[in-house]
Amino acid sequence: MTEQLDEHPLAGQDVPAPRRQGQIGDVLIWLAIALGAVLLFAGYWGASDSTDSGEQLPYLASGTAPGVALVIVGCALMIRREHARDRAAIRSVTERFDAVLVWLASASDPSEEESTTPRPETVSRS
Repeated sequence: MTEQLDEHPLAGQDVPAPRRQGQIGDVLIWLAIALGAVLLFAGYWGASDSTDSGEQLPYLASGTAPGVALVIVGCALMIRREHARDRAAIRSVTERFDAVLVWLASASDPSEEESTTPRPETVSRS
């Protein structure tokens, strides 16, 4: 049994740690979200000084709308990046699972070989 496990295709492999590729991209995503939050706050702060909607509109247009856009774009990019990482992890697990399935299919049970192989005593020579 131990020698069969030693023949396993994944016996000597270590499970790879998740890699953090493109950390600069993560920083830029968080920077876009933070900048959007600052613009949201600045637009609110400027618009809150007045009760006249004519005076509030420039703050909303120049601060709040771009802030919302940056937050939405940053969140969408973050979701996209996490989706790509998940797909890579699933691909890795699938490859390992396929290797195990191939190994299991190629391995045979010795008791099955003995039962399917005809014994020399029972073979008739005609």
